[in-house]
Amino acid sequence: MGVNYIWDFMIAAERSGWEKRDVVFEAARIFSPYMELSPYELNASIERRVEMNPLYRFDDILGGLADMNLDADTELREALFDIIVHFLADIDRMQGMNRREFYIQFILRDIKEGRFGKRIQEHIQLFEREQQEWIARNMLQLHETGEALHWYKDTLRMAYPSCLVYANCEARDEIIVVLGVPETLDDRNRADLIRDLFLPLRFHLELYWERHFGIIGIGETMAIGSTALY
Repeated sequence: MGVNYIWDFMIAAERSGWEKRDVVFEAARIFSPYMELSPYELNASIERRVEMNPLYRFDDILGGLADMNLDADTELREALFDIIVHFLADIDRMQGMNRREFYIQFILRDIKEGRFGKRIQEHIQLFEREQQEWIARNMLQLHETGEALHWYKDTLRMAYPSCLVYANCEARDEIIVVLGVPETLDDRNRADLIRDLFLPLRFHLELYWERHFGIIGIGETMAIGSTALY
């Protein structure tokens, strides 16, 4: 797996779709003195238990709970061991975060708790974890810079790398977007979330999916049967 620390494992587990409660840490009976973890492969078909060397970094905290010479209250000690290791993993991760990363996590938490509305709360789940963090990071940068169109386009291209974005600000504030993918309900909801979070209300949005609208003089956009009307 390439992970040796409890914080490293938890990040890998979350990126694989696991919740914290899915992971159970237990004291390893046989372990290398040079490694903190002896993890199983991240695989949903196996029991999600991770063996940990309690002496590697946390002997003062975990040594008593993991003492092999103790036979009493085994279930209680195992439960406390798991709870404490999860707590230590959270501390590990917070110590490695700077202030901006905290802000990003606060924004993401607010979204998931419904503070930006129920529709945003539901639709954020359509994005992968790294994409969710990208969205929260761009929301922070929007707050700092006020450059709504820039961060709208950046977020849209994160979700739809082949999309094309046109701005028509001569006659009216209008954004024309060609996503380059088939229209589905999930993709409609993703595009709506990005619009709602980043695009100012004064802008009119024209959204196209697989077909590009025709532009006179550009042959690639004027193919019969493959052109959308604008």
